[in-house]
Formats: sequence, C-alpha cells, structure tokens
Amino acid sequence: MYLENRRAIDIANWFLAQQKVEEGDSITNLKLQKLVYYSQAWSMVFRDKPLFADEIQAWDYGPVIPSLYKRYKKYKFDNILSHKSKFDFPDFSDDETNVLNFVFKNYGEMSGQHLSKLTHEEDPWKIARAGWDSIDRPCKNTIVNESMKAFYDNVLAENEDKFEFNLSHFENQEYDEADAVKDLFIEHQIL
Repeated sequence: MYLENRRAIDIANWFLAQQKVEEGDSITNLKLQKLVYYSQAWSMVFRDKPLFADEIQAWDYGPVIPSLYKRYKKYKFDNILSHKSKFDFPDFSDDETNVLNFVFKNYGEMSGQHLSKLTHEEDPWKIARAGWDSIDRPCKNTIVNESMKAFYDNVLAENEDKFEFNLSHFENQEYDEADAVKDLFIEHQIL
C-alpha cells in the first residue's frame, strides 16, 4: 500500500539515500531543497498530483520547504552525510519512483548554487515573489502547485529532447494529448 499524503522529508530521504559519498557525491541543504522542489513540480506534470503536502515558499535562494530547512540548516553549505541505513523512506509507487528518478537523472549532477540560479529564472518562483522587494524580512510566499504544473508542462513541451526518463510506469492515467508528448520520452530509459 502506498501513502497518498507523503511528507517532504520522505522525498528528501530518498535523495539522500541515493548519494554515493565514496564516489564524491554531495547533497547540501540548498541542493536538497531544489531536488525536492523539482520532484513536486514534475509530479504535477507527470502524475497531475503532488508528491507531498508540505508548503514550498519562495525564499531568496529559491524554493524552500521550511520543514526541511529547519531539519538540515545545521549543515549550512556542507554535505549532508549519507549512510543509506540512516535515511528511512516509505515504499514509493512506480510512478512516484519514476518522478524521483527523472529528477535525480536530470538535476542530480547540478550544484545547489546552480539549481538556485535555475529556479530564479523560472516562473513559479518569480510569480510567488512578484512585488516582493523587502530586504529586511524574508519572503514566505507560497509557490503553488498549479503554477509549477503550468510552467513545467510548457518546459516539457518546448524541451522534449533535453530530458532523460521513462514514463512507462504512468499507465494508470487516462491517455490524452499531453500524454502523447510524454510518450516521446519512453525511449530514454533511466530505470
């Protein structure tokens, strides 16, 4: 049985468990925030529903899940050390795992700073921060799932040749024109 309402920490722990510290892999709090954010965004595109219920806010360095930030802020810009036995996460359904693999494959090699800059160029963060000009207090505006879905649907349609993933696990959903675009990616196996 798969949980419908996961927490962001479940997604974060999955990414942390993927680290191969002995091979030089590194995930900082900044990078982890962005990987979890992109998981939510792409889940909205591929599954038409969120992966987790936690709020995502538009902070200065990009999208942040406050509950995750509090948990890992002690690491600052250092690697969050990983030993797979330390990071518990539930079993994920095939379509959830496919989303996580997609994000890890397409964003996992990027640094936290690079991912932060990338999110600053994208509409969901910009829209949530619209009109925010205060340097005296942090922005806590929410990045809404609908904004992520609309933006990344367009990213997918315009950049289909740049992504690597396998959508064969999305067979449960009804087929429509958007799925026709997604089917173009099946040839790029990542599992």
